[in-house]
Amino acid sequence: MPETAAISTIHEPPSKSAARRDMILDAAKQIFTEKGFEVATIQDVASACGMSAGNIYRYFTSKAEIVSGLVERDRAQMAERFAELAAAPDQIESFEKLGRAHLKHECASHAKLTLERQGRQAGLGLADQVDC
Repeated sequence: MPETAAISTIHEPPSKSAARRDMILDAAKQIFTEKGFEVATIQDVASACGMSAGNIYRYFTSKAEIVSGLVERDRAQMAERFAELAAAPDQIESFEKLGRAHLKHECASHAKLTLERQGRQAGLGLADQVDC
């Protein structure tokens, strides 16, 4: 008996589905950074994507699953960067470049998100006062 491919609940080409997931993840990262995870809603993410909340649920079942998607995407990107580093002729120089790029592009938004979360937990408005 021939094997059949798994049936997806999203009826679009895999590349389009992946592109939409990335668009949702990008919007969610921005919304979570601006509003904080606890305050942000699926509707906020959907609005940022120009989609309906129901459409978001075709790709992610919850905010927690969106966060899992963000973590997995970051892990995959970092694994790719380290694979490139391992193949580089000058690994020390490549590692320094990787570190500088990470600090320049990633840490600011993560720092703001962390300060915002800690400020909310302490009842402070730190997020409004921090400009990363």
